[in-house]
Amino acid sequence: MNPWLFAGGVTNLAVTPIYAYVGARLYERSVSSRARIPSAQFAIWWWGLGGTGVIAGLTAILYSVGWLTFALGFTLYLLTVLGDCLILWGLVGYLLYIYTGTYHLLEISAFYAAFYTIALYWVVSSGPNGVALNAAGPIMTYAHPLGGPVFAAVILGLVFPEVIAGILYFSLIRRTQDRTLRYRIAMVSAALFVFFGAASYTPPAGVGFQVWSLVKALLDAGSALLALFAYFPPEALRRTFRVSAVPREEPRGEAVVASP
Repeated sequence: MNPWLFAGGVTNLAVTPIYAYVGARLYERSVSSRARIPSAQFAIWWWGLGGTGVIAGLTAILYSVGWLTFALGFTLYLLTVLGDCLILWGLVGYLLYIYTGTYHLLEISAFYAAFYTIALYWVVSSGPNGVALNAAGPIMTYAHPLGGPVFAAVILGLVFPEVIAGILYFSLIRRTQDRTLRYRIAMVSAALFVFFGAASYTPPAGVGFQVWSLVKALLDAGSALLALFAYFPPEALRRTFRVSAVPREEPRGEAVVASP
């Protein structure tokens, strides 16, 4: 058994309830009818992180004990691709609404539907033929990885939209003087930075990939805690920063755009 990879998988599973709790509490908020869809999209982002974390955790655990067959690994990978498209659709759609105050549901839905199609085409065309371990954990190997514009489109679709949306979201901190909103924007931005930073970082050659699998899982756990404390800060943080938690119910008609 690979203890580092197993521990990383268990950590991914352990973080899931935090994401699920944040998503559920945010979904419970009473908002205006206009803001209902973006609010639900943001809850989907947190729920989706928990769901993809379960897939990643199971994949790591199964691989660590030698039970991850190619068929099972490929199935879990395809579920991950679908999950990534869904959560990015939720995040980018919500952040754009927060920043602009207008819907972008059609454009975002069309973009991620196209991205999912291109990603599937890339996977199938590259000839998946096995499962191996690298810095990101268990990954698919390919007989002839497809490069060129299709690969570039997949990478850009994974990285560019959410990075730009995250930067725009953080820039909202200059638009309000409310202490709670500024605190929440800063904490959520930090959670996004940690999550995407851990997902995109690859340790240098020679550094143990097995150790990084656990470190990455711990960073994901840290991202989840930042999100939890952003919306539901412990009493010590409330006193220190003079902020409040998200209530279970907000005043009717209060738009999400006024309360990130």
